[in-house]
Amino acid sequence: KVPGARNQGHHHPRMLALCFAVGVASTTHQPHLKPRLASQARVVRHAGVAKVPGASYVPTPQALTTLPTSILPGAVAACIGLLSAAPAEAVDALPSAVVAYGHYAGVVGAGVCLGVQRALVRPSMSEKDTELLSLASSAYAVSLLVTLGSGYARVVEFGKGWEFYAHEPIFWLKITFTAVLLAASAFPALIISSGKPMSPKLTARMTSVINAELLAVVSIPLFATLMARGVLYADWFPWQAGLAPATLAWLGLTLRYAKEALTWSDEGETSGNDAQ
Repeated sequence: KVPGARNQGHHHPRMLALCFAVGVASTTHQPHLKPRLASQARVVRHAGVAKVPGASYVPTPQALTTLPTSILPGAVAACIGLLSAAPAEAVDALPSAVVAYGHYAGVVGAGVCLGVQRALVRPSMSEKDTELLSLASSAYAVSLLVTLGSGYARVVEFGKGWEFYAHEPIFWLKITFTAVLLAASAFPALIISSGKPMSPKLTARMTSVINAELLAVVSIPLFATLMARGVLYADWFPWQAGLAPATLAWLGLTLRYAKEALTWSDEGETSGNDAQ
């Protein structure tokens, strides 16, 4: 591999080496060919090798013309094996690609649904706007489920693996922000499902909560970018230290926002919200 060069036929060096090795193995039962093979090995090693700074020795195409024809059956078999393995790798990569796409689509969908809710919430909403708000809330819930499900699959199966994420503090910071996002979403969801009329005070509260959710959605991809590059990764970091604050934040804030939504009253919340 040459830095900055295009990757064309990345199996080529590996294929050449394996072809030669299999060809040698296929002729070991013919003692009279061993001197010729030793000679050809020297040719490949000296005359037919291209040296690239920082890279391994790679046989050039000219070296293949010096190989004895007796190793061709083994070489052909090796080539067929490598070529048939490539589609299998592509098939294995397909589920990972689908899960990754679902994860990104879920995050984008959640952001779009929150933006729609932010635009629709206002005092004295029309019946049509109320229906659209309810639809946006349902779509937001589906987006969150897709994001969480695909994220779990990436952690345990298709991503870098649990052993990496468990010791990555930024991963747990991302999980904590996700927990806050899930907890905050309880307030708009319960208010919308209850059909409470949007008073000016309730509109202000809904707007502030949705703004906080939007901030969390925008921050999570930043944490994911840093996490994927191993920023702050530490083998000694215990995963329990990351899970504990995320769990406490989710439980505590969910109870708080759910109680606030279920007991909401414009008259009763005036002094309480002003104090906050």
